[in-house]
Amino acid sequence: MARSTAKVITAIIIMGIVLAALAFMGMDYVPFDHDRVIAGVKVAGVPLEGLDRAAARAALEQAEDSLICREIEIGFGGNKWQATPDELGLSINAGAMADLALQAGRTGPLLQKWRERRHIAANGLDLPVILQLNREVMEQRVSGFAAGLIAAPRDARFHVNENDTITIIPAQDGVTVNFDALASDLLQLGEGADNKAAVELQMSVAPPARNTADVESMGIKGLLAVFNTKFDPSNRSRSYNVKVAAAALDGVLVPPGREFSFNDVVGPRSSEAGYKNAPVIINNEFVDGLGGGVCQVSTTLYNAVLLANLEVTSRTNHSLPVAYVPRGRDATVVYQAVDFRFRNNYDEYIYIKSSVKTGTLEIKIYGNTDRRKKIEISSWDTEVLEPGVIYEEDPNLLKGEQVVKQEGARGYKVAAERIIWEAGAPVKEPLPRSYYHPVNKIVAVGVREATPPVIFPPAAPETPVPEPGTEGREPGPGIPVVPGQEPGDAPGVPAGNQETEAGEQSSDLEENMQNDYGAGEVTTQESGVSSQ
Repeated sequence: MARSTAKVITAIIIMGIVLAALAFMGMDYVPFDHDRVIAGVKVAGVPLEGLDRAAARAALEQAEDSLICREIEIGFGGNKWQATPDELGLSINAGAMADLALQAGRTGPLLQKWRERRHIAANGLDLPVILQLNREVMEQRVSGFAAGLIAAPRDARFHVNENDTITIIPAQDGVTVNFDALASDLLQLGEGADNKAAVELQMSVAPPARNTADVESMGIKGLLAVFNTKFDPSNRSRSYNVKVAAAALDGVLVPPGREFSFNDVVGPRSSEAGYKNAPVIINNEFVDGLGGGVCQVSTTLYNAVLLANLEVTSRTNHSLPVAYVPRGRDATVVYQAVDFRFRNNYDEYIYIKSSVKTGTLEIKIYGNTDRRKKIEISSWDTEVLEPGVIYEEDPNLLKGEQVVKQEGARGYKVAAERIIWEAGAPVKEPLPRSYYHPVNKIVAVGVREATPPVIFPPAAPETPVPEPGTEGREPGPGIPVVPGQEPGDAPGVPAGNQETEAGEQSSDLEENMQNDYGAGEVTTQESGVSSQ
């Protein structure tokens, strides 16, 4: 116990001696001065002594005009351009300079720190200006200056000729500004900054992203397969959708071994993507929906893929047969639900080209014609499914009447195969089978009872009108008189009661009609039939 106490006392004495020695040697050691710049530290003449990081940074930012040149001249040959540091994305890095000032006299072992502080206290320390550069701003500005000197590189590419042969267009180098060298020169302007500075552009070769050898190695030599389908150009919405989807396929390259997804390439069928309403098949019925006609594009591609001897990995038929291809050769698609996919099973690239002319969609697939083979496709019905008949009661039709609301259609089970000719012999490859639902015939059957016809009472005989000048005269020829009736009264009606009885008769007729047909409504058999 006594030994432990002695060790503690000894350590305290040694620490006290060390602190006293440091104070004696002028280290000005204070435990909390690590967050302030020591005496004698400046940046390009700006004093930072005693400032913390935030204050040092603010002082440097305030003095930025004296730390960086005001105008920069950029030259190349006889061309000269003027710009400010701000226009070139150049500014001081006040934060980095404040950190550097705080590190002065605080690095290395204790003795090194003491020596460094002694030196700074006696001679001062003037740190260099540190600049920072926004490369995007600089490149955009300088590219505008030197637009006449810059030539973009041209990638190698292939051109499809009218006879479906391929011509490779060689790559070409471009010329550009050496922006790395320019950035280095601009960042050096902080050393001994003046009101003006000058830098010289250096130009360099800009290589293409795809050279001629890259394109040649793709192995695309000519046409492997072509398939086309017809559509009605007068249906503008559907024709437009066909064009939009076909345009997404035009120019697609599929690398060797890569799987192609129709939905990934064509994308969602939405109004934002430019699609319009046109007939689509939903629940075994043709109804209007966004993107109607896209399935004709996937179907045309499916047949071209088969003829190119590519590997189909996913294909689904429509629920009903379509008119533009034989049964068993269609491929429906629904975004994020049903896809058409195939794999490029060649060792070379394949290239898809699509075109839409008046009423015709054509898709061509190009590749290595050395591997081209004679391909045939065959499909046939394995079973015909007769439609059923559904009778629906219709209160708008009279009993015994029938109206066909929906014509029925047969369903089919269909098989298909691809025939590949190898060395003059056919090799048959089964293709995915198809099932098309039968569509029931729907007949509306009348259940409404016939309405009896309305029978009106016979009209009253007309009363002869006396000739002028015969009023009050004895009856004569042409003026019949009813017994008990005075001349001048209406025939067949007691004198003095003609208006009252006529009114009662009208009232009785209206009451009878209301009892038979309801107030305010008169219905005939003809009106009931015509409403259907």
